[in-house]
Amino acid sequence: MRRTQWVVWGVGIILTVGAWGVQGLGWALGTFVGGLLASMNLWVLARSVSRLLAGRSGSWAAVAGAKFLALLGLTYLALKHPSIDPLSFTLGLCALPLGIVFAGLFVAPPASDDEVAPAAETDHA
Repeated sequence: MRRTQWVVWGVGIILTVGAWGVQGLGWALGTFVGGLLASMNLWVLARSVSRLLAGRSGSWAAVAGAKFLALLGLTYLALKHPSIDPLSFTLGLCALPLGIVFAGLFVAPPASDDEVAPAAETDHA
């Protein structure tokens, strides 16, 4: 999961730099804030799921509800800020799905022990 988090951060940075180059500093700010929120969302989700699978988490519904309310509140605050354009903020949020897709496409998964090497062909004479 850490690899995916790094890819999401990287995509967020690329989108921010691209927004700065195409639309200017205002769009770069909105894209950065959206990418930051997307990255933090993935980090909290990964941490919550790992704690849940380890048996150290409380109620899953409480964790999910708190995360949802926090995301809703932070999104509201970001969009109410006069310097953040809603479209650039949305572009930054796109770092999450794009990062997940790129992490799955371009990063090879670790080899598992279940894979069996093909047997060498022998000549049965």
